[in-house]
Amino acid sequence: TILKGSFLRSPEYQHFTEDIIFSKNSETDEYDIIASRMYLVARTTEKKREEVVELLEKLRPLMLINSIKFIAFNPTFVFMDRYSSSVISPILTSGFSVLTMLILTFFLVINPLGNFWLILTV
Repeated sequence: TILKGSFLRSPEYQHFTEDIIFSKNSETDEYDIIASRMYLVARTTEKKREEVVELLEKLRPLMLINSIKFIAFNPTFVFMDRYSSSVISPILTSGFSVLTMLILTFFLVINPLGNFWLILTV
């Protein structure tokens, strides 16, 4: 009741009234918070993309296990999620193909120097 009665009625904090949804408890005649909105603002850094991807990866498991349910949404999360998968996937694919070529050329090319040059050209 302090939040609804005094804090949100102060002129400097009235802009928060749209961010909190109350429900009146019929048993105690008090107000319960059933939903609220919070903005997480971060300052710009040099590694902005990597930090947004890291933040997204940390928030997803928290959304599933905590008793306080929340939704993490930012319009850039869709792009950052794709960015995180598009960086790792080509590196893994390239590494796997180089390893496969190394194994195949080890058995097919007899000369070790020829094997080395073949791997470098691929």
